[in-house]
Amino acid sequence: MSLRPTLHDRVLLDTHALIWAVDDPTQLGSDVRVALEEESNEVLISAATVWEITLKTGLGKLTLSLPYREWRDSPYKRWIVLTFQDIVQ
Repeated sequence: MSLRPTLHDRVLLDTHALIWAVDDPTQLGSDVRVALEEESNEVLISAATVWEITLKTGLGKLTLSLPYREWRDSPYKRWIVLTFQDIVQ
């Protein structure tokens, strides 16, 4: 059984994968990079991931390649942030 993302998939990124996707995509496997570049795939991010990055950058425990607000908006504007309501539906 292959775990490789295919076209028209949902790709859920955890905190590390999201940071790598923006700051250093070479840290991701080639299959993941291909899945993220595929426009038809949905890139999902947990609200907890956004919260964690916001908290850690605010406390100075995480440094991103750009100021947080700029970083957040690049390069994947098609991210879908999952909330608790999304999960229980």
